[in-house]
Amino acid sequence: MSINLLDLPAAVKSYMEANVTSSVSHIRPDVPGALSPGEGFAFDITARNAAGGIRLNNVRYNLTVGDDAIAKLIVPPDTVAVARASPGSTSTKLVPGTLVRSMVLFPVTSENRVLTPGESESIRGLRGIGVKVSETSIRMHVNADPDLTFLFGNGSSNKDAIEPVPVV
Repeated sequence: MSINLLDLPAAVKSYMEANVTSSVSHIRPDVPGALSPGEGFAFDITARNAAGGIRLNNVRYNLTVGDDAIAKLIVPPDTVAVARASPGSTSTKLVPGTLVRSMVLFPVTSENRVLTPGESESIRGLRGIGVKVSETSIRMHVNADPDLTFLFGNGSSNKDAIEPVPVV
């Protein structure tokens, strides 16, 4: 079987799109009934890696509100997740309690979070606030790196070269 290693980036992107699912729960308004401007709400996010898939390292969760003139996300405390401006682990850390349009959450378990095949992970109790009467959405997707050791193994070798040694 011939595999072109240059096809791996597209294969990993395809794997992420087809086998890693993201979900955002329904919002839970602080005041029962309906969300009004100035009122807060809670929601949860969940990511699931397909069974029989590949291990994912450095898992982080990218959240965005569709229109921040209608609702904003509240940066969670560091005890819930470390929030950054972009997916890089050295990107600007956001201040807990700040209102933002988007943020990337690094789970508090570590900055090198692993999502194994068949595993799911949730971050519960995230917060937002309504700004004005209308409707928008919260979107979430997972950023992760394929575990190269899982994909390729360590200590791989090629076929032996064999040369006869005739002794007469």
